[in-house]
Amino acid sequence: MQTSLRSKVRFAGVGLHTGARCVMHVLPAGPDHGIVFERVDCPPGRNLVPALWSYVCDTEMSTSIGNSAGVEVKTIEHLMAAFVACGIHNARVRIDGPEVPIKDGSALPFVYEFLKVGRRETGGSSKFIRILQPVRVTAGDSEACLEPSERAEMDFSISFRQPIGRQARSMRLENGTILSDLVTSRTFCLAEDIDAIHARGLGRGGTKRNTIVVGRDALQLSGRLRCEDEFVRHKMLDAVGDLSLAGFPILGRFRGHKSGHRTTAALLRKLLTDQDNYSLENANAMVAFRLPGSNVHMDDLPPH
Repeated sequence: MQTSLRSKVRFAGVGLHTGARCVMHVLPAGPDHGIVFERVDCPPGRNLVPALWSYVCDTEMSTSIGNSAGVEVKTIEHLMAAFVACGIHNARVRIDGPEVPIKDGSALPFVYEFLKVGRRETGGSSKFIRILQPVRVTAGDSEACLEPSERAEMDFSISFRQPIGRQARSMRLENGTILSDLVTSRTFCLAEDIDAIHARGLGRGGTKRNTIVVGRDALQLSGRLRCEDEFVRHKMLDAVGDLSLAGFPILGRFRGHKSGHRTTAALLRKLLTDQDNYSLENANAMVAFRLPGSNVHMDDLPPH
């Protein structure tokens, strides 16, 4: 059964890259609505942007979607990961600016409010994408792949200079595991990259309260790391959000090595433009239990 929120939820804050302040309301929606963004600061009739892979318009340091009228919504991946983690299929996201608020740099603020208001069944059968054969994309030394599996699974590895180093993690994305393992992890950047990021007009809303800055000898952030491998967990969180743009939960194994928004977007495009790669199926009770966001509770969240 498809689900949505029980009631409206409000968020406010600045965008990580634009620095623009905005107010965002996430509203319940009916069956087969999906996740749709509505830019209320843009002319009606031209301001709707579905959260789907075919609407991705930019993947530089975040994922942005846009419609044919040129209306865009930036940095949607943490919010999208929150929908996945909470098992929410349908919602209308009304936002009065160009970018989703970054909040603390993780998906936790979104997840917490979603779990607090709860979800409801909207009717309509739940569907999922079954991976039928391996699909792989590479870019330099980065790689992203989807492979057949009877569960939703993810393997991810990263490699940065110290003090991050090499990190790897494997997990099943079912029941409350995204809540317990991934949603608290925060975005990060290398200190030596900040000037170049600003020169590209990005990172204008970044602070030590919403971004872990990795210096040469130490981390620069408010408080401590939430876990030792927070960096690879955040990359996995981004991938969860980006993969949700398939429009349906994916039953299969995602493998990412040094991959990011661009490779994940390319992977979805390659997957979904060839019907030999996948099948769209109705989810029975057994399959639904193995998909992300099933049977989740506030208690699944780790202490933070």
